Amino acid sequence: MNAAKHTTLMGERAMTKAREAKQGSSVFKVGCAVFVRTVTYHLLGRVNSVADGFVELKEASWIADSGRFHQAITTGVLAEVEPVGIVYVAIASIVDVFPWVHDLPAKQK
Repeated sequence: MNAAKHTTLMGERAMTKAREAKQGSSVFKVGCAVFVRTVTYHLLGRVNSVADGFVELKEASWIADSGRFHQAITTGVLAEVEPVGIVYVAIASIVDVFPWVHDLPAKQK
């Protein structure tokens, strides 16, 4: 692939990502609870909005320690939780997202 074609392709991908972030990615449905892993930390919350490259989570918690990850996702039991209320997460920092089908934690643990 020549440099001009590569640059055009990368530009198209960047524009698509920007459009998705602005319109709301299919991963982030307003009202749905998600467990988000970023490059440096984990968050849990309910999607409130997606705009300008950020997803807003309400009823959010910073998950300092998920415990065994399979058990956390399947049972909703987490080892260490810090409720934070509302948080804005940069979409570019997100590594992966899991649906959360359990109650969102409301108390520090």
